[in-house]
Amino acid sequence: DIIDYLKDKYGRSLLSNHSLFNGNEYFKKLAMDASKKFNVPMGDMLARKIKYYLEKDILGGGKFDPFILDERVKGIICEGVNQNIKVDYLDFGEIKSNVVYRNTAEINKFMRRVAMAAGKKLDDNNPILDVVFQGLKFEGVIGVGGKSSKLSMRRI
Repeated sequence: DIIDYLKDKYGRSLLSNHSLFNGNEYFKKLAMDASKKFNVPMGDMLARKIKYYLEKDILGGGKFDPFILDERVKGIICEGVNQNIKVDYLDFGEIKSNVVYRNTAEINKFMRRVAMAAGKKLDDNNPILDVVFQGLKFEGVIGVGGKSSKLSMRRI
C-alpha cells in the first residue's frame, strides 16, 4: 500500500527525473511522508525499502525483476491479471509463484518498456510483442477490448 501511494503521489517526478534515485535524501522525505500517512515507524530501513521498491518498479522490470535476475530461471509466464506468475526453473521445473499483477496497465507498462528498449512499437494497433532483448525472448500481447495482457519470457 505504501509503495502504491508513493507511486501515485511522486511517480511522475521519479519518471521524469531519474537522478532522484541517486541520493538518499529524497527517499528519506518519502519515508517521512509514508510514515505519517500509514502510521508506521520512521527509520533508515523504511527509506531504503522505499527506494528499492520504487527503483525496481519505475526503472526495472517491476514484479518480474527477481525472476529475470535469477539465472536459474529458464522462463516466466504471466497469463494475465489476477493469475499467479509461473516460473520455470532449471532445477525444479515449473512452479506457480505468489506474484500476481492486479491490473493490465502494470503488465502493459512493462511490455511497452521492453518493446521500446528493443526498438519496437507496441500499442493498440500493434498489440503483439515478439522481441529478443538482453538474452531473453519476450512474447506477449497487450490487452485490448477489455482482455487481459499476457506475457512469456524465455532465456535464450
